[in-house]
Amino acid sequence: AYVGEAPWHRLGTPLQGAATAEEMFAASGLGWNVVLEPVFVKHNGDIVAVEGYKATIRDTDRRALGVVGSHYRPIQNSEMFAFAEALLQASQGKVVYETAGSLRNGQIVWTLANLGENQVVDDTMVNYLILHSSHDGSKPFGGKLTTTRVVCMNTLSLTQSLSIGTDLVIQSSVISDQSSVNRIDTLSAPLEIQS
Repeated sequence: AYVGEAPWHRLGTPLQGAATAEEMFAASGLGWNVVLEPVFVKHNGDIVAVEGYKATIRDTDRRALGVVGSHYRPIQNSEMFAFAEALLQASQGKVVYETAGSLRNGQIVWTLANLGENQVVDDTMVNYLILHSSHDGSKPFGGKLTTTRVVCMNTLSLTQSLSIGTDLVIQSSVISDQSSVNRIDTLSAPLEIQS
């Protein structure tokens, strides 16, 4: 889903004006949960559980998204949006959602918030906060301040490979801790979340 200019690939659901969290969440197709289920293999004709591993499964269509360690806790898409919403409320309404979606059939999800513009010499730069998570265990839940508008895997990878910006890695225990979000004074300064 996106607000504003259509992505280069012309995919996604366009939204008009400033989108609320609920509107962006619904339009992005992220209204599903990840469940953990045992992994089994066939060994000498028997079906045996693989100890120490779980499969991540999308609840709406039972699609397997990955195999993770048994201590993995999925960050649900709704939790990512709730965390983004808490950050947006801390910014006192100066921030709006711009894009959100999933990649690799739901293995990776993201939401992007527009933090406003800065004038640099004769150029206008848009500042964004990207929040992302993986449901295959390949990346932790995190985010970054960036000037790249994320609309696909290439632009998401670009935000993660650039040396500029502030990395934000968020422990799963922080997601439900509102006091951690309240300690963020400004979204234009380096973000540090403590649990």
